[in-house]
Amino acid sequence: VVTPRDDNKIVLFVTKDKPDWVEQYDDDLSVNILNWEGPSDHYAETRMLEASTSGDEIHVFYRDRHHSDFTYEGEFVVTNARIFSDRPSTFVLTRK
Repeated sequence: VVTPRDDNKIVLFVTKDKPDWVEQYDDDLSVNILNWEGPSDHYAETRMLEASTSGDEIHVFYRDRHHSDFTYEGEFVVTNARIFSDRPSTFVLTRK
């Protein structure tokens, strides 16, 4: 999750198949739906949940495998979320 200073963008860099040595979040892009687990530190979750009313935009870059190039997938909106404090929260984002 990247949130550039003084900007209304929230940028997600999502990798489906991660190397063994990093945390294994369950992320998958299927056509226009991104199922995404947020980071363990819960960074920017509130901002993502409020994006539709605050004017923030969520932009997604996605790749299937670590070390392959990211592809810009476009702007997405949060359509469902389950927020947890003891594990990664889960989000469903839909392509705008």
